[in-house]
Amino acid sequence: MFILLNTYTAPLERIDELLPEHRAWVTEHFTAGDFFIGGRREPRTGGFVIAFGDDRERIDAILAQDPLVHHGVVEWHVDEVEVQLSGDEAIRAALAAHDTPTDVPES
Repeated sequence: MFILLNTYTAPLERIDELLPEHRAWVTEHFTAGDFFIGGRREPRTGGFVIAFGDDRERIDAILAQDPLVHHGVVEWHVDEVEVQLSGDEAIRAALAAHDTPTDVPES
């Protein structure tokens, strides 16, 4: 899995103009099963996505298609992570469906 963080490099007014394009792109990748969860950062300096998979080149190719990248108003930072624990059964099931099994944390 990957933690994807983006940082805006343009004023929020410009970002807001481009958000409909960006959200359509994000929706496409949630629908395809590439992305697990996501949202914006606070303060509003960018956003984040938790993405399924273990292929960094594929993630880089997905991010390259972000309209915010095309317009030159965002920078993405990618960290690969290995999910090991979750206390939520529904999250464990979702992760297992993507070949990312987890355990319940021990107390």
